[in-house]
Amino acid sequence: MISKPNNKFSDLHFLIHSNENTTPIVRLSLKYFDKYIGLDNINITVMSNKFLDDSNLPYKEQVNYVSGDVKYCGGGTHYVPTISKALDFIQEKYIFMFTEDYMLTQPIDVVALNNMISLFKGEDVDLLSFSTFAIKAAGLTFKTYEHSAKYGFKEDDLLWTDEKHMHVYSVQPCIWKRSSLQEIIKYNPTMNIHHLDTSHIADKKGRYRTWNPYTICGYSDWENPDDEYKFKKLCTNYYIFDFGWQPQFFILGYIEILRHGKFMVSLGDENWVQKIIYQIINENNLKSDPEYDRYFEPTLK
Repeated sequence: MISKPNNKFSDLHFLIHSNENTTPIVRLSLKYFDKYIGLDNINITVMSNKFLDDSNLPYKEQVNYVSGDVKYCGGGTHYVPTISKALDFIQEKYIFMFTEDYMLTQPIDVVALNNMISLFKGEDVDLLSFSTFAIKAAGLTFKTYEHSAKYGFKEDDLLWTDEKHMHVYSVQPCIWKRSSLQEIIKYNPTMNIHHLDTSHIADKKGRYRTWNPYTICGYSDWENPDDEYKFKKLCTNYYIFDFGWQPQFFILGYIEILRHGKFMVSLGDENWVQKIIYQIINENNLKSDPEYDRYFEPTLK
């Protein structure tokens, strides 16, 4: 573990998910972490099923790298072995999880993030998702979390996430109590990242909930409450990242730049996300860098 005397966050570790095909995107992501929080100011690890060239890993003096030492699988079977090793490696109680194609766009609010960790500790919270649930626009009725103001937030900043929602366990940026995520992994040894993202997980007896595809809150109740996960799960009341809404800032600002392994550049010239993606491509001269060829659609290179 790399020592960080200037670490700004007690008991919090940043973890970036990647795979053997995305190291150039990792490099890009870390550049914006360095710009907007400083790699010397955080404990941070990149995990991958394996790294094809250990000698060419970016920011090696500031970033830990954990390999699952497993074969890459398009179906995602490498996910659990890889994240299990990363979670065992990390010592902190809480992890701030990202995937490699999330790029920070604004400085992280250090005070607010530390307040959030205090909330996690004081209220024994297991998960906070920064995914945009678009509560009002989607006609949802998530309950307001009652202890936000106690930790320096507005009373309606945080909400209880509906257990039946498809993205309760979304892999958009999120803060996890490390032991809680390990508990899910323990009972879901074949889970891939898309299963977690869509909350398609089994209970402690291996039973899955049924899913109604006609509503976003379509999961049934767990069959036996004694076998479900007794987690406190929160989300924000903000539109932090969504293609169709102008972004709102809460602790961080970020965008997602890849979809199906390619840069998202077909959103429309006026789309705020596409404008930032083009800005990232241009300021890093990615069209002229062969390492990034595979992430462009052939007609756009």
